[in-house]
Amino acid sequence: YRIAQDKSVSTYPFVGLVHSLRVYNGYLYFAARTDAGEKVWRAQISPSGFGTPEVYFDFASAYPSNMALAITFSSDGVLYIGTDSPDGLVAVNPDKSYSAPFSSYVDLYTPGFFSLAWGAGNDLYATSSAGVLMKIIIRGKTSAPYYGSSM
Repeated sequence: YRIAQDKSVSTYPFVGLVHSLRVYNGYLYFAARTDAGEKVWRAQISPSGFGTPEVYFDFASAYPSNMALAITFSSDGVLYIGTDSPDGLVAVNPDKSYSAPFSSYVDLYTPGFFSLAWGAGNDLYATSSAGVLMKIIIRGKTSAPYYGSSM
């Protein structure tokens, strides 16, 4: 659904279980499970609505037995995906190369990042499957703009 400022409602068909949404650089990004598996999709935002969803990152190819649970972006276009994999957090660069930058710290958290949100500066906050709130300092990175927020 899209609810405009004039409170009009538009619907856009998408068959899948959406785990997380994020607006970045003129697109609505969403992590979702469909019949094709776990993927991060995007649909261009225009004044008249949303474009046709396209696959941005095929999460199922990289992590076939895991889920993409939460997404956010840094200001330089790196997509961070909170997962239920032992790697926890996956970073996808604009060229679609990816890594698990914190996999060497797996003993500090339980697998499963269910939400991600940027704080001030280079602080990324994550909640784990155990209900633990973590502050992750990502040096040299800051949040992409959050629309509708004063952050």
